[in-house]
Amino acid sequence: MKHGSKLDSQVWQWYAENPDAFMAECLDLLQHALLQANKQHFHPAQLASDRYSPLETATKLLLDKPKPEGGEREATTIQRINQSYFRNSLFLNYQCTCCITGMQIPSMLIASHVNPWKASTPTEKTAASNGLLLNAFHDRTFDQGLISIDDDYHIMVNHDEVRHSPINDRWLSAFENRRITLSPISNPRMNLSSTATNTYCSPTPKASCSPYLEALFPSLSNSWPHPGQ
Repeated sequence: MKHGSKLDSQVWQWYAENPDAFMAECLDLLQHALLQANKQHFHPAQLASDRYSPLETATKLLLDKPKPEGGEREATTIQRINQSYFRNSLFLNYQCTCCITGMQIPSMLIASHVNPWKASTPTEKTAASNGLLLNAFHDRTFDQGLISIDDDYHIMVNHDEVRHSPINDRWLSAFENRRITLSPISNPRMNLSSTATNTYCSPTPKASCSPYLEALFPSLSNSWPHPGQ
């Protein structure tokens, strides 16, 4: 600070060392000062003809809105019926592989609906033909309409929403016009909708795809590819 005092420099140093703690202490000091002034019925003079900053207003704001604290509370949620069936069907169809990137980490794969859940019939809600197995990142972009897949299974990027940048090009535009990897069992019906509403599924702790599929479908375990094969 070229024109600041030593105290100014010290204050900025304290702030730089721990911004959150510094601001919390400042608010505590300010609140204490306002409370003391309020007890003494102190009324500050108006700062200017167009500015009104009565001390009582600031005091009331601090008293009525204490600093928020984190916590937990119980909430009622709506659970989707037969979601695990839908998820397991997609893991089987795509052999535990993201159809865009080829990722094979079960905990990072999500079963996404092509036609949004709310817009689907009861049959479509659990139909594998209404689903894609995507990694968490591309599931989110698909859900938000940043990417879509045409009827020929080619990836399209929504350039109205996705601007060109090195990172965006690497993670999104680089996949444009590529064809997704189709399931050897059943292909998705992309003409249902241009975007998907993601269906979040709890990740499995297993790190290998083959053991996960074998656990789901033990009678077909001999057909799964194993690491190194």
